Formats: sequence, C-alpha cells, structure tokens
Amino acid sequence: MPDREKCSPPAAPPPPPPDSPPPPSDSPPPSWEDNPTFRETFLLHLAPDLHPGVRQAGRGIFATALEIELPPLPRPWTHMRLRAVAADLRFLQSFLEAIAADRFEASLEEEESRLAERAESWAMKLQQIAHRMEEATS
Repeated sequence: MPDREKCSPPAAPPPPPPDSPPPPSDSPPPSWEDNPTFRETFLLHLAPDLHPGVRQAGRGIFATALEIELPPLPRPWTHMRLRAVAADLRFLQSFLEAIAADRFEASLEEEESRLAERAESWAMKLQQIAHRMEEATS
C-alpha cells in the first residue's frame, strides 16, 4: 500500500488574514462611502482583528459629519471634492515615496527592492495626476 503522504494532494494555501485587502482585481472598487474615514495605510499599523471596529467607528464619524451644517463653501462642491481628491493623492504620493526610500534606508530582499523601485514610479504618476487636478481647480 502506498504511503498516504505521497498520495495526498498538496495542502491548500492558508486563507488570507481576516479583513485583509483583497487581491488585485479588474472589478470596480467598493464605494468610497463604505469606508470613508480610515485609509488602509493607517489600518496596516493595527492588528487585523481591530480593522472592523475601527471601520465601524469611522462610519459613525462620517455619518455624524454629514449631519453637521457646513458654512458656505469658498468654491463649488465639485471643485471642493476634486481638491480633496488631489490632497488624498498627494498623501498617497508621499506614502509611496516613503516606500521607495526604503531601498536606501533598509535592507530589502531583491523582490522587495523591485517593489520599492516601482513605488517611486507610481508616486510620480500620482504627483502628475494631483498636479493636473490642482491646476484644473485653481
């Protein structure tokens, strides 16, 4: 009789950690209103089991903010939203630049180093998009 270990199929890969970011996809992203407050770049510094509670608290903060009457806006609503998007892109640009800097400030494996190098290229692309948005809304 053959050895059972040799006949067993390979073990399935472990499931992703709970509440981990989904794998890359061509499908549209979830609505921004589903998680409007805390960025993934913030949540990665917390234990994954805390993510659902922090997201729920963020939805509460967002719901409360929607109930507050704003003073008159200095620009039309579309302008204000696009300026906010540009500011978020600038934040992500800075985050990517920090990842790129790891190539020079940390000891990275070859694959990590390649990803850090790509982060620099992505940061430049975000910079260009943010700049165009800022120009269009000036």
